[in-house]
Amino acid sequence: MSWDYENPCIIELIAEQEHIDGLNHVNNAVYVNWCEEAAWSHSVSLGFGLEEFQELDCAFAIRRSEYDYLLPTTLGEAVQVATWITECDGRFSTVRSFQMIRLSDGAVLLRAKW
Repeated sequence: MSWDYENPCIIELIAEQEHIDGLNHVNNAVYVNWCEEAAWSHSVSLGFGLEEFQELDCAFAIRRSEYDYLLPTTLGEAVQVATWITECDGRFSTVRSFQMIRLSDGAVLLRAKW
């Protein structure tokens, strides 16, 4: 796959019937949920799951989000959602970027930032 950045954290998903809306494609809200799944997977891979955040009594909060929905996903299609921390001020602010690719043809379906 051609990712926007090096060393992505990737999850793979398949569009199931519950993800499909009245227009016969994956609902945009599902794309948001899939990005959240990728973000948690990345956080856990770095050693910061929900339990660690609870112990620290702190967590990241989304203050702004931007989603560019580029192409639809239909029932049964497999996708990969990749995420990276692409900006960090060294203190309290980060930017997390996302890219979603359809496995069958490598098409970019979504780019997003939080």
